[in-house]
Amino acid sequence: MAEQDARTTPDTAPSPEQLEADIERKRLELAHTLDQLGTRLDVKKQVRDRVEPQHLAVAGALVATLVVLVVWRRRR
Repeated sequence: MAEQDARTTPDTAPSPEQLEADIERKRLELAHTLDQLGTRLDVKKQVRDRVEPQHLAVAGALVATLVVLVVWRRRR
């Protein structure tokens, strides 16, 4: 049996305003669901969110150190 809205009784049909409000609520629910699915399927964003800025700073410092060492050894 179909689920009935609490604002209607079995003897009365919903008004056009009630139908429009119900459609708008369903649209918002669908948009929210699609946003959640999009977030779950965005693998690149998930990886970017997991890589902390501290890790990037450490990696940058290591690269800079290696560049300085290579330049220093070539000049010797």
